[in-house]
Amino acid sequence: EIDPDDTENFLYSKSVYRVATELGWWDASDGNLLDFTAMYSDGEYSHKYYSGRRSWGVYKLFAPSLELEADYLEWRISKPYPFAAKPDSKVSVADVAKAMKSYYEGTEYSQAGESSGLNLAGGPFRTPDHVWGGNSTPFVDIDGNKDSTGNWERTIGLYRTSDSYITQSRGWLPDANGAVLWYAPYAAPYSIFTPFAAGMNYLTHGTLGTHMRLDKRHYFGHSATLAITSN
Repeated sequence: EIDPDDTENFLYSKSVYRVATELGWWDASDGNLLDFTAMYSDGEYSHKYYSGRRSWGVYKLFAPSLELEADYLEWRISKPYPFAAKPDSKVSVADVAKAMKSYYEGTEYSQAGESSGLNLAGGPFRTPDHVWGGNSTPFVDIDGNKDSTGNWERTIGLYRTSDSYITQSRGWLPDANGAVLWYAPYAAPYSIFTPFAAGMNYLTHGTLGTHMRLDKRHYFGHSATLAITSN
């Protein structure tokens, strides 16, 4: 829900209200705050926990004191998680990188190794990477209706990710190195976050690469090869 009076925590386009009003989706005279997700989202894609579980996973890592529930009826109806929350402790770049690589280890939704209990689904090597397939997780639409379609848990660390990055801003340093992009090509669990300072004028050839062609001369190719050989 967008609070127009809270300018410290909300930044938004005026069209957010205009479009919703013109389409008859929202009426300011009702006195209700505009819920951006409920208003403009088409709901979860593919299955019930497609993005919601990821949100829960991040809160579980950074703010476990909130004790948020992993289960909910429907993302837009239930509003299971806050828009934002203060971490229980200071978060470092390494902490964010760990979150990017998470398979929900240590929880009942773990997809990694022995902790997952997915001895058959993970194959002989208990891989946490599962291609699309149905399971017992029902999809629930906005009216609360269920069907039998489903999927594996969509972990934060995901084999089909093209790249991940973390932006770091340090105002006490010169602009050239105060802003840093930590970049990891391919899926984060199989990659290394490498810092690139804002003041860099060029990138070496080895930092390039694309998912369209496997080339071990490039950073992307090395990460993809690691994923292939480890599974």
